[in-house]
This record gives sequence, structure tokens and C-alpha cells, in this order.
Amino acid sequence: MIYRPCPDLPPPFDVDLDTAETVEAAAAIARGERHLRMLAELAEIAMNLARSLGELSQARIEEVKSTDAVLSPGEDPAAAFSKISQTLRRTIDLEARLADRLQARGQGLVAAQSARSARRAALTETHRRAVNARIEGAISDAFFDTDPKRDVRELQNVLNAMENYRSEYDEFRDYLKRPIGETVAGLCALLKLDPTSCIRQGETWMVRRRDLEHEAIRNPTFGAPIWPTPTDPPP
Repeated sequence: MIYRPCPDLPPPFDVDLDTAETVEAAAAIARGERHLRMLAELAEIAMNLARSLGELSQARIEEVKSTDAVLSPGEDPAAAFSKISQTLRRTIDLEARLADRLQARGQGLVAAQSARSARRAALTETHRRAVNARIEGAISDAFFDTDPKRDVRELQNVLNAMENYRSEYDEFRDYLKRPIGETVAGLCALLKLDPTSCIRQGETWMVRRRDLEHEAIRNPTFGAPIWPTPTDPPP
């Protein structure tokens, strides 16, 4: 029997959603949201003050009108109201600009995370297909090993059964995280294939492969070819 190694495929590179850039962006958004809440509270306080000062200013103006009183030098009944009104307008403007910046940055963060998530999903799917192809190849070799002339249509039935086992049996639910040889050995047992089609040599899983033409003479115990002894050329 001739065996070949069944190496595992490295898992896909984990595209981390929490890169330094996205972590900083998320922290900046959190700070901005806190500042936005503070500005909203400040605007509410300024509005309350504006109402109070507006009432005081209006009362002083009415007092002057009704009593013919004279304003003190430099006195402006509406001065305090005007200042708090300006503060309120600046606060509202700052609140609006900060909200716009936060919205834009939040949209950028979501877009970046979506792109990384899509990339990770694509890498995971590529890895899954590659593992499945390696398992299918090993099962195909095991199928033809006993009789290279077996019907290809029968192989398709075996592969269909293999897919059903792999998708329905709990023992294969995490097969993408397990050694490929271990999965192949389990499937060979379920598919009634030769149990020696996939063996473990130390820490390495080996799968039996079909013979090549020059390997007709080989070591029956492990599979290392035994080459014919050269003879002297004829005279």
C-alpha cells in the first residue's frame, strides 16, 4: 500500500474587526456621543436661563415705561438676555455640527467593519472549499484503491453519502477545526471503505493513494516503492 501525507490546511487569516483604527474610531464616537449629551444638557440650561432673563428684561422695560423711571447710566435691560441668547445659539450650532461629524464617522466605521466581515467570510468559505476538496480526493482514492476500474457513477453515490454524513452527523460539525485525516478516517468507516485507507503514523495522518504505473512493485507494509535490481546490459 502506498500512502501520502494528508496535511491540514492552515485556517484562514482571522480578519479582526477590532483593528487599532476601528477601536480608536469607536472610542472617538463614544466620546462624541458623551459630548453631544453634554451639549444637549447645556443647551437646555441655557434655554431655561434665557427664559428667566427674558422675563426679567421684559419686566424692567415695562417698569421703565409705566413709571417713567430713568435707566441707570450704562444699564441695558436686555444685555444679559442677549448674551445668554448668543451662548444658546452657539451651543445649538456646535451640537448640530458635532452630530453631523458623528454620523459621518459612524457610517465610516460601519462600512469598514462590514468590509472586514465580508473579507473574513470569503476567507472562511475558501478554506471550507479547500478542506472539502482534500477530503473528497482522499475518499475518491480510497474508493478506487481496491479496484481502479470501479464505476465513476458509483463514486458519485459514495460522495453524496459522504456529504450527507458530514452535514448531518454531530461528530463532523467541527470538522473544519479538526485534522483532515481524522475526518477522512471517520468517513471511511461510515462509508464501509477499507479502514486502512487512512491511517495515522505518529502525528501525521496518511491516506492511501492510487498506484502509479512505475509503482507496481512496492513495499506491501507501508508503501515505499521497491525498485527492481538493475541488471547488466546484454552483450
